[in-house]
Amino acid sequence: MFNRQNTSPANNQNLLVIVILAVTGSFGALSIDALVPALPEIAREFQTTTLQTQWTISSFLLGFGLGQMLIGPLADRFGRRPTLLWGIALYTITSLCCILVDSIELLTAMRFLQAVGAAAGAVITRAVVRDVYTSDKAAKALSVMLSITLLTPFIAPIIGGLAVTYFHWTLSLWIMAACGTLCLLANGHHLVESLPPDQRHSLHILHIISVYKDIIRSPVFLRHCLTYSFCFAGLFIYIANAAFIIVNTMGYGPESVGYLFAGTSLGASLGAYLSRLLLNRNPVHIVQRLGILSFIIGCICVLILALLETHNIYLFGFSMVFCTIGMGISWPSCTSRAMAPFKKSAGSASALLGGLQFILASVTSLLAARFIQQDFLIMAVAMMICAVMVVIVFYGLRPLADDQAD
Repeated sequence: MFNRQNTSPANNQNLLVIVILAVTGSFGALSIDALVPALPEIAREFQTTTLQTQWTISSFLLGFGLGQMLIGPLADRFGRRPTLLWGIALYTITSLCCILVDSIELLTAMRFLQAVGAAAGAVITRAVVRDVYTSDKAAKALSVMLSITLLTPFIAPIIGGLAVTYFHWTLSLWIMAACGTLCLLANGHHLVESLPPDQRHSLHILHIISVYKDIIRSPVFLRHCLTYSFCFAGLFIYIANAAFIIVNTMGYGPESVGYLFAGTSLGASLGAYLSRLLLNRNPVHIVQRLGILSFIIGCICVLILALLETHNIYLFGFSMVFCTIGMGISWPSCTSRAMAPFKKSAGSASALLGGLQFILASVTSLLAARFIQQDFLIMAVAMMICAVMVVIVFYGLRPLADDQAD
């Protein structure tokens, strides 16, 4: 799979596997962003409330988080390849099941299971990179993967918006099932096991708890995991509520939601590209701080727009681009630095990292939805609270200096 004597991402063999893993790791973004423009339409079709409809997002986030914490130990015990293939199969089947449901409750349940399958791609993508690369090279490899992966949240909301406007919102689910099928075939053919048998862990529950306990007690892990988790929570407050605010409060159409999300996703892709350039010339911790600063500036801009009652989708999108550029810059650094101490349990560290991010995002977005109720100002305040928490966690959880250069 990877050439261990030449672990440059530019190596053709390595790049092919990175592309396949990046596409597989994009299931989460595809499954969320393609359905976001359809949320108002889903609410009308199932004759349900805004809050119940937002559960289809929150349940996916929860399933994606818990799924990663389940799949991590499985990947450390049985290997990366078989765990990934079973996860892709589950994702594909549940995507088809989402098309057949006849109630919002069943859709919410299927979305939870769909997320568990999608979680395999997220966990094993990071674990495979950590299997082969050192911390600095892992950050660069993750930047390459993120640049590819973030094409999905650029394209998916446009497809979702056009599907709602000209076809039916379930078209997005058909596309998810098709992507799952293609990735199952591609990984089955190209992906080779990266975890040697002598490095695999027991699947006993006490051992799993012990591994997770060791990881979560690490100040280095907590600092970088929670830093990005609160960025992530702020983003998903926006994702879960923006469609209703744009359509019902600002008066734009569902296709506008798709274009807005595509634009903000382009910011994340730009951030990932900038991260790769910056990491070639600067230490990881400097790049990480630049990303955090950009995210905070974006949240401040959104809050100013809300305070001024400026319901302009272009200014809103421009402000959100600052947030997503910052997240694109900081994600590779936060991920590689959080996982740096856990070479022998990269799967579990990856699972806990992703799991905590999505569980926090799920809980935060659901709690915020109860108060936001299509109110732009309350959404902006909730995002700003997340930005403040980023600063508190990043500078309050020691050690810094800077994590002993990883």
